[in-house]
Amino acid sequence: MKKYFLFSLIFFISMTLVVLAYNYNNRGGGLFNNPVGIEVVGSGNIYVVDCGNGRIQKFSDTGKFIMQWGEQGNGEGCFDRPSHIAADKDKNLYVTDTNNHRIQKFKHDGTFLLSWGKSGKSAGDFRFPQGITVDKEGEVAVVDTENNRVQKFNSEGKLISVWGVKGRGIGQFSAPRGITVDKYRNIYVCDAGNGRVIKFNSEGQYQSSWGGEGSDKNLFLSPVDITIDSRGNVFVADLGKSCVIKLSPEGKKISTWGSYGINSGELAGPNGISMGTDERYVYVADSGNNRVQKFNTKGRFVIQWGSYGKVF
Repeated sequence: MKKYFLFSLIFFISMTLVVLAYNYNNRGGGLFNNPVGIEVVGSGNIYVVDCGNGRIQKFSDTGKFIMQWGEQGNGEGCFDRPSHIAADKDKNLYVTDTNNHRIQKFKHDGTFLLSWGKSGKSAGDFRFPQGITVDKEGEVAVVDTENNRVQKFNSEGKLISVWGVKGRGIGQFSAPRGITVDKYRNIYVCDAGNGRVIKFNSEGQYQSSWGGEGSDKNLFLSPVDITIDSRGNVFVADLGKSCVIKLSPEGKKISTWGSYGINSGELAGPNGISMGTDERYVYVADSGNNRVQKFNTKGRFVIQWGSYGKVF
């Protein structure tokens, strides 16, 4: 009896250590604490910025957890409330490390490459950067949210240009958030505080805007992230309306999907959106529900994955 008890105790302790080791190495892979940014890279690899847990998680396009990296902090590869992520043609990843007021660059396997930026108002500095995108020439455009501007850099972090000031006028911003770029290198910015999307050319010159004041003032409530397909159709995650709004290349509303809720296809404050590489599906970071949802481009729900969890 004593031998049986001892064997059972040893087995229990061994299995507990195995489980703890597995959980430590995976750190709750597939669980989220306020997922925000999302990017589809290559043949369906999905990278999600798990903001509240200070890490990046990688999944297959069916939601299978693959790997993760990052932890809370301000060292290399650490994060403090990261928000968005973008990939270049070489599959390098750029992350807005929001509360550390910097950009970090990684290989697709999470290997740290470099970082740039610090807190400030001068050109090249940041105050809580959020949206980020990379064009076909490898230039990186960053939404410098609290400074109400967009800054563009080369792939090594050298400043190229800066534009935008706080305001409601043409080319001005109020708490801008998401950003994307089309195949012509035009840049689209979610001017969240003004309830509109603004389009610029690659040099930051104003082209047009949708939403805000005027005849389409109710188009958006709080647009926070944006993605675009090769035909120029635009998909906007509207945080305030808890929905996705699809627009034509001219900015005319085509469709809307999602409404506030917890069921499949419903959303609770979506913060991130990304187009699949085959342009058949759209992936949404459903932040309030701590999950990712996959839709086709007409808004039909496909699958979802994730639930709430903190890294221990």
